[in-house]
Amino acid sequence: MDSSLPKPQKLVKAMNALSLGDIATADILTKEFLENNIRSEAGLKARLEVLNRMKDFAGAVEIVAQLIEVKGESKDLFFQGAYYSELGGNYEFALKGYEKVLELDPFDLLSLLGLGRCLLYSSKINGADVFFARAYELEPDNQEAAEYLALAYEKELNFTKGIPFCEESLVKFPESWMLQVALGNLWGSCGKSAKGLISVSKAIEMKPDHQKPLISAATLLNNMYRPFEALGFLEKARKIAPGDLNILLAQSALYRDIGKSKESLEALELVLKYVPDLARARSNYLLFMHDVNGLSRETMFAESLRFDQEICKIITPFSDDFKNDLSVDRPLAIGILSNDFREHSVAYFLMPLIEALDKDRFKLYLFSGNLTDDEYTDKFRALAYEFIVVRDRLDCDVAEQMRQKKIDILIELSGHTSNSRINICAYKAAPIQVDWLGYPDTTGFSTIDYRIVDSITDPEGDADKFATEKLVRMKGGFLCYEPPFEAPEVSLSPVLNNKFITFGAFSNIAKINVDMVALWSRLLLDNPESKLLLKNKALREEQGREDVSKRFQAHGVDPDRIILLAPTSLTKDHLELYSKIDIALDTFPYNGTTTIFEGLYMGVPLISLCGKTHCSRVGASILTRVGLEQLIAYTPQQYLQIASALARQVDDLKMLRAGMRERLYNSGLLDKERFTGEFSEMLCEFWRNWVESRG
Repeated sequence: MDSSLPKPQKLVKAMNALSLGDIATADILTKEFLENNIRSEAGLKARLEVLNRMKDFAGAVEIVAQLIEVKGESKDLFFQGAYYSELGGNYEFALKGYEKVLELDPFDLLSLLGLGRCLLYSSKINGADVFFARAYELEPDNQEAAEYLALAYEKELNFTKGIPFCEESLVKFPESWMLQVALGNLWGSCGKSAKGLISVSKAIEMKPDHQKPLISAATLLNNMYRPFEALGFLEKARKIAPGDLNILLAQSALYRDIGKSKESLEALELVLKYVPDLARARSNYLLFMHDVNGLSRETMFAESLRFDQEICKIITPFSDDFKNDLSVDRPLAIGILSNDFREHSVAYFLMPLIEALDKDRFKLYLFSGNLTDDEYTDKFRALAYEFIVVRDRLDCDVAEQMRQKKIDILIELSGHTSNSRINICAYKAAPIQVDWLGYPDTTGFSTIDYRIVDSITDPEGDADKFATEKLVRMKGGFLCYEPPFEAPEVSLSPVLNNKFITFGAFSNIAKINVDMVALWSRLLLDNPESKLLLKNKALREEQGREDVSKRFQAHGVDPDRIILLAPTSLTKDHLELYSKIDIALDTFPYNGTTTIFEGLYMGVPLISLCGKTHCSRVGASILTRVGLEQLIAYTPQQYLQIASALARQVDDLKMLRAGMRERLYNSGLLDKERFTGEFSEMLCEFWRNWVESRG
């Protein structure tokens, strides 16, 4: 590079190079020019243009700051700084910049749109609709403002306002495919996915070369329990936008929904190859690993540690300077964080605890991330000292609120399951943080102190080596079940009428892996008069039923021996289907939990294969406590032997069925007073230990 050029000439040459597309030369020349002309307005503006072309938005923001020093504050410079911050993904900084512009000019349309976009694209912050609505009022014929407002309503699940707004706007802007997509997604969010699909299909016709309508169609089809069709749309979307990682994330979830665990993990591995610190992908990977047989505990534990190392490392925990009252004889503030304060399997185990908890000893704060509420939510709200909705708020803000509320013990219930808010725990929101119930493994978090288990799910010594938390083992088991009030009475064994044994499993299809299909096929072949009844959401779709049927056919099982049922809409109808099963079959390595309790409550004995991990020992824990250790297998061969032997003992099946509900009551697993007493003492001990540790 010719360093002898006069300085202004060097700048001219830089801009000429830039106009010809020679960004590298322009980069060098503008750097050299500014070395000796650091306060040159022309030089800074030229450098800004180069950085913009290079997409170095962080560098561009720094140049804007220097221009402000040289020229002074101005609306235009505030806007530029905000805009480049937004392009670089620094939405928090961009928000401040746009706010400064609006302080100077409340009617600046571009800043209203920019501020709205920052709120829209910030994953857990809402409020974008306010600014888009203001922009739309200023320019009612601005299609971009209308589309953004529709997207804001979609993000906020505000279908009450969003649906009529989209319909009205489509009259004004009939060619807007984005409005059609937003309308379709809003119909889906209020439970009318079929109607939403009509709108999204119109968007696909308008914009066949864009991935967004295809992704929306896939989501709506999955809501309608048509995952195979949904996958077809995602495959089309991926051909259009192969670099869109959201498509891979969606494909991974759908693969799991149709029982293809290997493909599910492979899709996530591809995402993590490009974005290793994407929290949602890494959480999904940790959860989905439990579906696959043969993965070592060392491998799974290493992946749990990676979450802490690669995700939590970018989160700075709050100081250890807690302001909580150190008394041990006062009511403790207990926070419970969950997305499942609703009719959900978690609620069947959480509700008994919350109902029986002594409200004079514990002030209960429920932090809800529910996407939807229902009658169960109302029950939880009524039982709480305070019910706090956190769905649309940043993790750090929720953690700060927990600090302000002086939560003594925070109990996190979701782990690495879907839409979890576990990252709140990385901020150390409470002096004591506990994981329980919703996730079947260590979280990997160094900031979570305890994990609640029992001595069967997590035997002392062996299990402790694979947990980052201190394992606390409840003597009576880590679960207490509340049967649905609409549960019917126990029926007679169906074999008495059928004259053949019906094995059954209502497990998630993801848990029915290739090894499980092979094992159950052997069981059916060993018992040639028997049948197998399966029920799960993947079986709503004809292609799903064909897929499952073919898996068993590959092992020589006649399709007529496999009964495939889709889910029922009512809990009572679901429970009545247990009257069609003689013997329930647990899955491995990911045992059931709710399905085990449901089956036992409806009188159905269960065969469970016990492994070394928590998720493969839950069945053993439950069966041991109901006095049915003889139904626990420790090898696949033993699983077959126990199931075949029980299938031939019809009188024993009759007796087991008739006395099963009583067994369950006698086990203590339905005794919420007993369970809550032990749980309460455990919480108080946690607090005493922490207070003592403070000196």
